[in-house]
Amino acid sequence: MMRLVNGASTTAGRLEVYFNGQWGTVCDDGWSLDEATVVCRQLGLGDAQEATHNASFGPGTGDILLGNVSCSGNEDTLMDCSHPPVGTHHCTHMEDAGVICRAQASIRLSGGAVDHEGRVELFYNSVWGTVCHGGWDLNDAKVACRQLGFPGALSYTTHAAYGGGTGLVLLNNVACVGNEADLWSCGHAGVGSFWCGHGSDAGVVCSPSDIEDPEVSCPNSVPSQDTDLGMSSAVVTWTPMPSATDNVDNFTINDITCQDEAGNVVESDGTYSLGTTTVTCLVFDSAHNKGSCKFVIHVVGEFCSNI
Repeated sequence: MMRLVNGASTTAGRLEVYFNGQWGTVCDDGWSLDEATVVCRQLGLGDAQEATHNASFGPGTGDILLGNVSCSGNEDTLMDCSHPPVGTHHCTHMEDAGVICRAQASIRLSGGAVDHEGRVELFYNSVWGTVCHGGWDLNDAKVACRQLGFPGALSYTTHAAYGGGTGLVLLNNVACVGNEADLWSCGHAGVGSFWCGHGSDAGVVCSPSDIEDPEVSCPNSVPSQDTDLGMSSAVVTWTPMPSATDNVDNFTINDITCQDEAGNVVESDGTYSLGTTTVTCLVFDSAHNKGSCKFVIHVVGEFCSNI
């Protein structure tokens, strides 16, 4: 068993290993990215970004359990790497080793009908666990979805909407701003088992990576409309009415709204002033993707002449 201590997030810190009933540190002699890679993968935090030296996350206490560890980078656990007998080293705690992990492979979705939705599960210390829905909101879902490689989140779920998980509940009271790189970097109540059971597992619905904007069709052209004699406006009817489809993603299409250059909402059979009015019709689907189209209305004045 191992843990990272004193880092700004749970993806970085001083490395501590558990042996014979006690936690201890690792000497940084020979400590490199290969050893850090094994540690990060064993913890479920993806690949290693950096191997740290000289107690960069502060000195530990207790015994220094490992020194001169030598990994190829492909081992399953740090104890599978070459090292002298436990407790053999030539270090002080000012040489405690640490790691900074990328945390890219530490999250998955389970229980969903498609790959972009499901119960959020995190991999930590060699086991998968869930997230309690306490404080879970759309900002948290956005971070989880981006960590998974999706462009964003459509919604978040609570009360084990995708079924209850198994194992530990790893995080609770997650409080993301929304721009963090991963859930571990958000505020939370710490890593471990919490009061909530798996009936309170959190989930997400992420934006699919291949989403497309809805297609909107406007009238190809609207015939010029003459005003009545002496009038400065005319009633104009559009045919056909604008329409929208979302055949690729099958999201729900919301109502189409049309507006003039000034942003005023306009409709068919409305009154339009002399001159040219450009109408822009907008529609959003249930995933907040936007589609639009434009057309032009011409209102021409009618004049009489003396004979």
